[in-house]
Amino acid sequence: MGARDSNPVLEILPAGEAPVRGRRYPEGGTLRFGGEAWRAYYHSHPEGPVAPGEHGHFHIFCRRPRDWAHLAALAMDGEGQPLAWCAHNLWVTGGEWLSPEAARECLARPPGGADCGTVERWLGAMLALYAPRLQALLQQRDRALRAGGGGEHLWQDRGVYELARLPVDLVGDLGQGTAPG
Repeated sequence: MGARDSNPVLEILPAGEAPVRGRRYPEGGTLRFGGEAWRAYYHSHPEGPVAPGEHGHFHIFCRRPRDWAHLAALAMDGEGQPLAWCAHNLWVTGGEWLSPEAARECLARPPGGADCGTVERWLGAMLALYAPRLQALLQQRDRALRAGGGGEHLWQDRGVYELARLPVDLVGDLGQGTAPG
């Protein structure tokens, strides 16, 4: 992507188009990778809660026995670079959440592969690099739920958008060879 002066967000946009807030990308589908074990899509909100500097985020899901479960969102800045891993409230994505233990199982499966496109391989590499931090993110999410009294009333509270966030310093983390846990 760097050689093409591109980034993950630009890679999934239709050629020459600017991203449209509120629209999911890639258009007409989702990114699928890891032997169909993973799915993702990118979007930005037309309005509402957005963290400073965030353009949008990739929602990432892992296949579970019954259905797909949300692992986390990877927030991206306006330059298409990762800002933070986020755990959104359940009403944001619906469906199931992954527990930290289930996330460990999902992340043990190779999330990338030669059969994947550039963005899918990049997402797989991000999942592999940040696997320990993703488990910490989900533990932070669960602590926030317990502190808020837990239960379905909190999961559906539209006033609670994000439950946990861990910043990403990709250049620094790559220099260390691993993301700090």
